Amino acid sequence: KRKHMIENRSKQLLDVVLKAADDKLAQEIVALEVGHLTPVADYFVITHGKNEKQVQAIVDAIEEEVHKEGFEVKSDGAGSSVAISLKIIFLFIFG
Repeated sequence: KRKHMIENRSKQLLDVVLKAADDKLAQEIVALEVGHLTPVADYFVITHGKNEKQVQAIVDAIEEEVHKEGFEVKSDGAGSSVAISLKIIFLFIFG
């Protein structure tokens, strides 16, 4: 039962991330389910923006929405390339 709850929470977080990225017009959003390949994360999400300003807007939107859901966010990078760790999702945004 606990595993099912974790899977639902991870899918819920993925939906939040994808919607926030899409709302900021992120380009070519790809979500890869990797939980069966690595214990590091359940999903990798890769996307890009047209410029550094858009990349930052995508990052800000994702961080805001994820915080609303009660998850911790760790961002690494600024400008044209950002990695965000949500423990169960790694998100890479390129500009």
